[in-house]
Amino acid sequence: SAHSAQSGPEPGPAGGRGDAGQAVAVAETGLSAMQDLSTLYFIDEQDGTVWTYSLVGDARWQFSRLAPCQKAKNAFTLVFNPKGHAEGWVLQDQTAGKGDIIGRPWPKEAYPLVCQDPQRPEVGSSWRIWGGRFTLRDRPPERVPGAVGNLPLEMKAPFCTLLYSEEGNVGRLEATMHGGPIADDGLEDLFQQLAQVLRNLAQRPAMVLMMRSDVRQASVPAWRHIKRFLAFQQELGPELVLVGRGSAIIVGCSGLLGSAWVAIIRMVQRMLPVPWPESIETSLESADAFL
Repeated sequence: SAHSAQSGPEPGPAGGRGDAGQAVAVAETGLSAMQDLSTLYFIDEQDGTVWTYSLVGDARWQFSRLAPCQKAKNAFTLVFNPKGHAEGWVLQDQTAGKGDIIGRPWPKEAYPLVCQDPQRPEVGSSWRIWGGRFTLRDRPPERVPGAVGNLPLEMKAPFCTLLYSEEGNVGRLEATMHGGPIADDGLEDLFQQLAQVLRNLAQRPAMVLMMRSDVRQASVPAWRHIKRFLAFQQELGPELVLVGRGSAIIVGCSGLLGSAWVAIIRMVQRMLPVPWPESIETSLESADAFL
């Protein structure tokens, strides 16, 4: 096909250019261009997080960097002129029952409809998505950061130890709670370190995260610590959506402490469901098998 593109189609019987051959060459060129855009990346200009979109149909890309169980619930789609919105390329929430436009090229006057290609959005264009500033690319960022710190990375407080490691594109976070009270300042320090890990992972488009928490020796947390944990999950919500793929929580198999922890976990799950599969287990082995 490279030779044909350079020399052109063979002449027809009357010495013409060969309409059929030319049509095939054009079709192949269009297909090749679309294959080159099989994956698109919205890169947050503020924090460098990478939102991946995969080709799902004729000139349609859907948000794909999330847990498989969430894809039907978050059908964010890059599409040209969706029904009722004849304004060119937009990012639309096509989840069942929805249809809001959540992103557009920006500034709008820089991308007039008559100049837009209905088969492919403009690579390098600036976008406003949910009020944030993004750049659309057809390849991952050229400068993807390495892992944060020296691995395995240990983050410690008297009441908890976090151990983070990586194998290939899978990050693994193991949290072990110890007996004793949770200190406010120690909790904030752990959250700051964990936030750095999560932001780092979100900037690396191939990375995912599995989490295992062992609370068998932990004291029951105060209500203010539960609220702070929920607030942390909301603050890092985008990063957790991008990288979180599964979590297992290990509790005692019997006794009041184990029952109390199960009740707390169920309450937190109701208040702020996580966007990935999560399980309550009673041993390290069963937790690892789940993950």
